[in-house]
Amino acid sequence: ELNIIRIKGSDTMLLLNKKLAEKFMRKHKGISVYVEGGSTGKGIESLLNNTVEISAASRPLEPEEIREMGEKFGTVGMSFLVARDALSIFVNANNPVKNLSIEQLADIFLCRITNWESIGGRNAPIQARSRSSVSGTHLYFTKHILKGDTICSAIPIANTTREIITFVQQNLNSIG
Repeated sequence: ELNIIRIKGSDTMLLLNKKLAEKFMRKHKGISVYVEGGSTGKGIESLLNNTVEISAASRPLEPEEIREMGEKFGTVGMSFLVARDALSIFVNANNPVKNLSIEQLADIFLCRITNWESIGGRNAPIQARSRSSVSGTHLYFTKHILKGDTICSAIPIANTTREIITFVQQNLNSIG
């Protein structure tokens, strides 16, 4: 179907991609652009499976992904930088802890700090949430905040950024 463009990938880029798709469709009547999140990894997988035309990635391709792309299509395609990613850490608005060092943040997600009291908050367990390991956000966080360590397995996974925001808004002792 020549009049359909499918984009899948990074949840971080989802809202931006939807706005870009709307603007594109206004200028190009007769072309429909469908945008879906899921994760950078799922977007690349969908591109490799020929179920999308564009993969939205919030991280560089891994060597294995580049190899697969080259083998399957005879090219690694083209990439365009459309935005710079930023990492946001959310705590509930009513949490008295307003500032964390990188070390404290890492210790929370490595389960070395498990109570807000030890970092200046109330005596309450920290309820942390993380993005899934296939998300670009997760990879950025583990590389730059955890210095390559793995997020503690006791911390539940959220599939989307929106899930983390909602959880943090609804839980006084949360961070995500």
